[in-house]
Amino acid sequence: MKVDWMSQREHEHITQCRACGADVVFLRTKKMKLMPVDAATVAHDDYQFDDTKHVSHFATCPHADQYRR
Repeated sequence: MKVDWMSQREHEHITQCRACGADVVFLRTKKMKLMPVDAATVAHDDYQFDDTKHVSHFATCPHADQYRR
């Protein structure tokens, strides 16, 4: 799913999942680790993962098991 309000200039950290091609943003967790998040759930001023607001891409990617550590 493409996210219209996020331009490349505003959020250069938008990327595509290597497995399924979905738009993802990497946000920091409370432990400062990067987590892939579905870009559609991220607002322009979000910089830290919030499990009440964001959806981890591991929950929606059909190929997530290939990338979990």
